[in-house]
Amino acid sequence: MSSVISIHPLADQADARELLTGDPFAETRMVAFSAEGKIAAGACSLASGAKGSARYPHHELIIIRGGNLVLDDGIRAVTLVQGSVAVIPQGITVTWSADSVVQWDFMTFSGAADPAAKEPGIVLFDLDVPRPPSASPSAELLISAEPQCQNRRWYADPSGQWTAGVWSSTSYHRRPMHYGYYEMMHMLEGRVEISNGSEQGTVWEPGETCLLPKGASLAWNSREDVLKIYGTWRPS
Repeated sequence: MSSVISIHPLADQADARELLTGDPFAETRMVAFSAEGKIAAGACSLASGAKGSARYPHHELIIIRGGNLVLDDGIRAVTLVQGSVAVIPQGITVTWSADSVVQWDFMTFSGAADPAAKEPGIVLFDLDVPRPPSASPSAELLISAEPQCQNRRWYADPSGQWTAGVWSSTSYHRRPMHYGYYEMMHMLEGRVEISNGSEQGTVWEPGETCLLPKGASLAWNSREDVLKIYGTWRPS
């Protein structure tokens, strides 16, 4: 698969399906992409008044698009509103309730069972927390000047293969890079054109979510600073 996959619109290309036995939101998931029996990405919704409880069968990155979702892991209750970002770790028991129609984009990862792993409770991202500097693209890929990049990883599964966080960068332009991993990207600020390097690409804007598949060769061209949420799986 060589092109970027849009999470929206989903109506004509996705289907509701159970990701794993025990998926509490199986009936309302719209899966736009899945791979290797390990990850899936798409959109989900809950009706007003919906509630329930389950032991979570996978790790899930949640980006709320509308409504209010209350999650309780037995340690604390958190209310997710439009713009909230969180990870529900695999293996914890979660109680949920919706006092309005709730919609969110998701990326799930099914990790190997590890009885010794101590999963944290629900991880709520704080988008205002400073992000430490991170590596920029390699010099041989850059067409523009080197950008200043920042990254805060908010979550990693026990294997370290699946991570989620917040990344930002000043503007830059680079040649196509081979993706040896899968990444879901949700734009918060700025615009970026992603292409195969030889044709006009797609411009991704704030509020949009896409999946960059493993095996793709993609160029990046942002003419302004960008800020994004990411979920990344790097198979071993």
